[in-house]
Amino acid sequence: MAGVPLCFLFSILDRIVSVFRGGRVKKPDTTNTLFVELSEMGSAIIVDPAMRKLKKEAGANLFFVIFKDNVKSLEILHTVPKENIFLMRPEEIRWFYQDGVNWIYPDAFAELQKPIPPAERGDIVAAYHKRLTHPDRKVQIEAARAWSIYEASTMSLKPDADRLRMCAADSYALAFARIECHYFVNGGFLKRKDQLLAEAGPLHRIPGTIVHGRYDVVTPLKNAFDLKAVWSEADLRIVPAAGHAMTEPAIMEELVAATRRYSGRAA
Repeated sequence: MAGVPLCFLFSILDRIVSVFRGGRVKKPDTTNTLFVELSEMGSAIIVDPAMRKLKKEAGANLFFVIFKDNVKSLEILHTVPKENIFLMRPEEIRWFYQDGVNWIYPDAFAELQKPIPPAERGDIVAAYHKRLTHPDRKVQIEAARAWSIYEASTMSLKPDADRLRMCAADSYALAFARIECHYFVNGGFLKRKDQLLAEAGPLHRIPGTIVHGRYDVVTPLKNAFDLKAVWSEADLRIVPAAGHAMTEPAIMEELVAATRRYSGRAA
């Protein structure tokens, strides 16, 4: 419960600083408010009075991201609409963390497996989630660094030493790995594995550009190809000499060119 008094104190501090700077205290826009629960289901119950107050006094539209196993607590409360509770395609997870990328990057995959005992390697993501949420911070850091470095090692056609250094830093690795793994073990909080493609209807009549590296092994090109199939107006740009990273020169060129086209400027 330490978070409640801390948020209270920092809210007061923020208001005081704003007054001394001569600025007005802006009332936050709560039209759409997202709650994210990363702990046990009791947190949803504790925050329920705040959610009800937002609905009553501000007419807020509430959204909630929660562990699939804990969703019963929200269903009992009846505060957040069911359609606003969010529980990636499993094939992609298996490809990257189980059997697929290991055929292309066997060296990087071997390093990913090192912190995991052989008996637990049948489900790498679950094994990492267990360690990333372990009470011992040393266990968390070891798992986070291995997870983060694995992805950094597979993101681009050419190795990027700066990216590897950044991903190996304890604070970065821990935040990156825990957030990413949290979503993976919960199936991206989607109602069904093809939800994003099945509900792509609202994209119709909206122009867009999909830029994807031909040799992206993190999120394979099939994703972009499948999205294009249900979003006919999209302009799919497959970049021949690129992997996953947005910072790869050929990817950046396509992104800048697309931005210029939509702004009315020549590419």
